[in-house]
Amino acid sequence: MRRSYLESVVHTRGRVVFGRPLAEHPLMRRQLLDLLTEVEGCAALAFETIAVLERVDRGESEQDQRLLRILTPLCKYYIPKRGEYVTLEALEMRGGNGYVEDWPNARMLRDAIVNVVWEGSSNVIVLDVARSMAREGAESVLFGWLYQRLQALQHSFVAPVAQQVLALLQQLAERLQQLATLDAENAQLPLRGLVERMAQLTIITLLLEQAEAELARGTEGTGKRKWLVALLYLHRHVLVHPYGWAADNDPTTLNHFDALIDWQHIAPR
Repeated sequence: MRRSYLESVVHTRGRVVFGRPLAEHPLMRRQLLDLLTEVEGCAALAFETIAVLERVDRGESEQDQRLLRILTPLCKYYIPKRGEYVTLEALEMRGGNGYVEDWPNARMLRDAIVNVVWEGSSNVIVLDVARSMAREGAESVLFGWLYQRLQALQHSFVAPVAQQVLALLQQLAERLQQLATLDAENAQLPLRGLVERMAQLTIITLLLEQAEAELARGTEGTGKRKWLVALLYLHRHVLVHPYGWAADNDPTTLNHFDALIDWQHIAPR
């Protein structure tokens, strides 16, 4: 994912179209920031899952075992699907050259597609998430873990967004409880979308936590950069514009593009 995103940044900053580099056009800037949020969001989920795995390997708590039991299939479901999206978008940005073997995009897209099927198809992984909930109550551990982390966020930028996410998490928990009232066939129908939302709310929680840590570092950190990434992710996947995410006219793309792409400090004001 990250290699595809970086290939896109380099290409669009050098390719001139309609009198200026592609990366200076607002539409392309928006698309590049979309790939950026996917990369940083999926990285947050992957690294947090690895941290839980390390605690399980050290035998620290049974709670972590149940948490890992649901985080693992969430990663297997969500990250390869987003990787497939990112590598395909990156290939398209390069145009015809992205399709031929002279450039790395075609190989990276094939590799991304392999990841989608390597651990079983998406539907099989969703059923594994359902099994972790039915047998081990893993969702209650995940939700408790997310509630605790969201409630701990105190920064004036981060806390209001954390409260929004807490409300969304509560809605998701209630929706999952409703499935218990349905027969097995009907309960399975919405499960893919609900598993996806579980992954998304986990990611936005981790991004907000990272944002608060960066803001706490003051001038040594990246300021509100990660907070903006968290907001972009939230409005891309969760609080979506009624006409679709691409219809949103959020000015972040115009105001902070270079700082977001280049990991620069963005003053919190």
